[in-house]
Amino acid sequence: MAEILEIKVKKNCEKCSFEVIKCGELIKNYGLACDVNGGKPGRNISFLNNETRKKINCAGIKGICFERFYENITISGDLEMNIGDIIKISDAEIVIKSKGKRCFENCEVYKKKINCPLKEVCFGDVIKSGVIRVGDKINHEPISK
Repeated sequence: MAEILEIKVKKNCEKCSFEVIKCGELIKNYGLACDVNGGKPGRNISFLNNETRKKINCAGIKGICFERFYENITISGDLEMNIGDIIKISDAEIVIKSKGKRCFENCEVYKKKINCPLKEVCFGDVIKSGVIRVGDKINHEPISK
């Protein structure tokens, strides 16, 4: 079962660095409390698997977003999220709204037609508030097909 490995928040400004926290409050229709990127419809919260994060950190090539993008929740374990899936963490619930980060034409990764690992990031909206903590198990309810 997947679990939360890390929680990240940017509290002050878009250009500031993120802070790693042990617990955080997910707020319905907003995202992680105090996060500068909160409140964006369809993108209240972001998830990325730790294996993908490692690929980004160790990449020999630097994409435009590799250094500035941060996911709110880094997960460990195998978890395949799709649009419409419900993710439950503690009392909080998130619906997955989109998958993959937008690419930029002037990015080295894009120009060289390399498969960008940020296509694996998932974005969702908080549909039920709750407090989450590092180590919390992630319950996944796939959308019925």
